[in-house]
Amino acid sequence: MPSSCRELEIRLGIYATALNQLALENAVLTGRDADTAKVRALPRRRQPLA
Repeated sequence: MPSSCRELEIRLGIYATALNQLALENAVLTGRDADTAKVRALPRRRQPLA
């Protein structure tokens, strides 16, 4: 189980990086400020999924 969670964390980090890169590229293409284009992380869930 812990290794499975670690793999999911790694994959989530990759997805977050990709989304941020896409947001930055979109900002450049639309002429917006790159600082306003960053994807914001949502707070973690504190309760287990049932």
